[in-house]
Amino acid sequence: KTAYEIKECDWSSDVCSSDLFFETPINEKSTFFIAARRSYKGHLYDMIFKQFNPASNSMSGGPGGRGFRRFGAANTSQLASYFYDLNSKYTYRPSKNDVISLSFFSGGDDLDNSTKTKPPSFLSNTGVNLTFDNSDVTNWGNVGSSAKWSRKWNSKLYSNTLASFSNYYSERNLSNSGSIIRNDSTINFKSGTFEDNRLLDYSLKSDIEYKFNDINKLELGGQINHFDVKYKYAQNDTSTIIDRHTNGNLLAGYLQDKIEVYGFLKMTLGGRINYFEPTKNYYFEPRANVSVNLTDRILLKADRKSTRLNSSHIPLS
Repeated sequence: KTAYEIKECDWSSDVCSSDLFFETPINEKSTFFIAARRSYKGHLYDMIFKQFNPASNSMSGGPGGRGFRRFGAANTSQLASYFYDLNSKYTYRPSKNDVISLSFFSGGDDLDNSTKTKPPSFLSNTGVNLTFDNSDVTNWGNVGSSAKWSRKWNSKLYSNTLASFSNYYSERNLSNSGSIIRNDSTINFKSGTFEDNRLLDYSLKSDIEYKFNDINKLELGGQINHFDVKYKYAQNDTSTIIDRHTNGNLLAGYLQDKIEVYGFLKMTLGGRINYFEPTKNYYFEPRANVSVNLTDRILLKADRKSTRLNSSHIPLS
């Protein structure tokens, strides 16, 4: 936003989440805003949940299968999950034709469905102390930032340049751990799977818009992305099965023309070409769009576009 004369603050909350928005001018040339959300389990949520589920979900079984179930072993679990996101932006206008902005984003989801096992009661009389936990934790999210410069060169020419960074991550812990304590001896054990996946994306792009007249506008631009991908898969906490790290560059450029005919017919024709370094191939993506305003309330649109997502195809070798 570039509203330099307003100051706004808003906060709201419901049974599952809260959100905050704050915007303020800093001086005549700059402004700042921040927005945040977070989910949670409130009192009303707990009341509804307890009507249909026990306070802790008990499940027979545990280590030893039917043998432990027969002697009263039980698993207890309490699902815990939440999401959050944070957005902020600083905007500075050094002149009437230039706008510079800095942005930051962070968001994530956390899910914990772990369980704890209560050992059979007869073990307390044998001098054996047993602990057993099952971890089922998933975390994923993204952190990013950007810097953007926009400039109106004259009445016909406009451009913007954007440098950005993002870090997507996904982590999974599905494992069992515990210990057996008897007299002076302790046996610790841990088994399961651990996954850690990360995608770093560094990007620089520039867009140019040239307006021939009121009905014809030409758009073109280019960008370069550097991808850095890491994936790790392990069993136990010491045995790594997969540990891969690779990277690649994507170069792209596009050109399209937007035309308005007789005020009711609009057409966009153009294309985009990509060069993906890991595959050493060029990819062409045609673009065509036609829209017709039949009446003030009826709009017909036809669109043809081909898009290829290459970041998921970086060879892990």
